[in-house]
Amino acid sequence: MSRLSCNKISDCSQELFRNDRHKNLSESNSEDSSFSDADDFEDSQTDEAVAQNAIDATGFGKFNWKISILGALIFMNSAISITSASFIIPAAVCDFQLKTIDKGRIAIAPLLGTCFGCLIWGFVADMKGRKKALIMTLFIQGISEAIASIVRNYWVFLFFKFLSGVAVAGQVALLFTYIGEFQPKKFRKRILSWMEAAWIVGLLILPNLAWIILPLEFAYESEYFFFRSWNLFILVCCLPAELIAIALFFFPETPKYLAETGQNVKLLKVLGRMYEENTGLSSQKYFDMLMNSEDAALAKLVAQWQNKSLEAEKMTRRSKKFMDIVKSFRKQAKTLVKSAAYLKSISVACIIGFLELSSYYSLLLWLPEIFERFAKFEKHFPNETTSICSVSKQLISLNSTSEVDVPLEFCNRHIDPSVFTNSLWLGVACVPAAVIVPLFVDRMGFKFFLVFTNAVAFVVTLGLFLVKSSLQNLVLSCIFESMTSLAMSLMYCLLVVTFPTNCRMIAGTLLGLFGRVGSLVGNLMVTYLIDDYCDTLIIIVAVQLLVATILSFIVR
Repeated sequence: MSRLSCNKISDCSQELFRNDRHKNLSESNSEDSSFSDADDFEDSQTDEAVAQNAIDATGFGKFNWKISILGALIFMNSAISITSASFIIPAAVCDFQLKTIDKGRIAIAPLLGTCFGCLIWGFVADMKGRKKALIMTLFIQGISEAIASIVRNYWVFLFFKFLSGVAVAGQVALLFTYIGEFQPKKFRKRILSWMEAAWIVGLLILPNLAWIILPLEFAYESEYFFFRSWNLFILVCCLPAELIAIALFFFPETPKYLAETGQNVKLLKVLGRMYEENTGLSSQKYFDMLMNSEDAALAKLVAQWQNKSLEAEKMTRRSKKFMDIVKSFRKQAKTLVKSAAYLKSISVACIIGFLELSSYYSLLLWLPEIFERFAKFEKHFPNETTSICSVSKQLISLNSTSEVDVPLEFCNRHIDPSVFTNSLWLGVACVPAAVIVPLFVDRMGFKFFLVFTNAVAFVVTLGLFLVKSSLQNLVLSCIFESMTSLAMSLMYCLLVVTFPTNCRMIAGTLLGLFGRVGSLVGNLMVTYLIDDYCDTLIIIVAVQLLVATILSFIVR
């Protein structure tokens, strides 16, 4: 789910690496200089390789687990923030007097923000560091959500949800880089591949949290302000972001970023801290080990530090400026365009990413609303059956609040408990995929899972035409959620498999941007088609998944 990190499923099949040289270069993040266009890029690669060797020497232990848990909490927070809109839609219908299009804007606003966030935070992270960028995204998200929880104006509410989306996009994009740049090569893939479980935990926590808070009956109202249970729900959901941001102050910047920017004193202090926490031994023993290692660059670095020759570090620190990053981005684009194979791969990946996220978000943020509509129908017509497309039309005849303005004092604020239980099952449905893929992707292959998941999602979408009850809708929704979530994760894995470091930044940005635009288009389709053109909507989603399945066969 958002799913927006290029390393979410890291245990990709070794057979997909076209040769051993590319595999080793990908794992060490130091591709052959033949991919490079400039000496400064080669120097950066050397710094990165030296930092990775130093990280490997710190071992794996307490420090790595602390970083991994922090990353898991950030990913969990992202899941809660993105999907919380699905519960706000049915809960806020009375206070904002929402029609279907108004509800759609609540889901669309944060997704529109993520489109901008995909373009912004990579540059910020390269200029200011991964840690500072992550702290900024967490604080911005938390503050935006907190303000959104107390504003009375619908459009102001949408604006702050938009800002929250901008920030969440940065969290998802940066946290895997932050976690991965602390890990030894031997453990990096294993740690990152299990990070998907944190997203699922967030999906399991959210409906339980909504179930506890949203049914509460209290209200504070004035001419310019109201505060009900759904406002409290938003406020509670934003608290983890602020707490995690504060905790992040006590963690260091990544060794690789410090090495790339020439902050060698800080680099050695971080490495020494990692070694001490992982082994329980003194950092001096670690530095002695580096001095006696066969890596001349590491030995030289430690010797310079011990001889106090790094004290004038500020004079040689390579500060990354915006135009430098733009130039690097331009060089990566040239590398991508010059290679027909890379250009084909990124084109296919972007199309698949657009189609998958458009299909996925067409239903994800609307499922609680659909569950609520089924619950209302079955309450009024207990002995009748209905389809997913006819349920809304039949409710409109009962003056449903989804289409007819109802005076505020008569508006029904109650959310059926089945909405929470069904949403909980959606999270549970993702658990098998999160376990199966890391265990079997080496054996079954990356392409097999990509084709399989898209194909199953296509069949399930067609099955929506046969739905006659809320139970059938729930079963198909769980399968759809599990398959499309896994398919998106596999697509981001394609970046690690296919692209070298010197064009992976632009490849990741393009895939993320196309995916986010797809999610925005998917929500727009639901907003304008679900009531009057529901059959057309299902056909469009099915065709998208069919095309994604076909393209999965030719993906590199």
